[in-house]
Amino acid sequence: MWVLALEAILALSLFVFLVWWTLPRKKNKSPEQLDNRDEKNKS
Repeated sequence: MWVLALEAILALSLFVFLVWWTLPRKKNKSPEQLDNRDEKNKS
């Protein structure tokens, strides 16, 4: 029975890892990209 529980935990952790890995990253933008975005909004 513990083998099934271990397999379920591994499958769930793999699923969560894949979801996290495929999420769009918004925090890692360089200052140049932020400056370009601000200039486009002003014009």
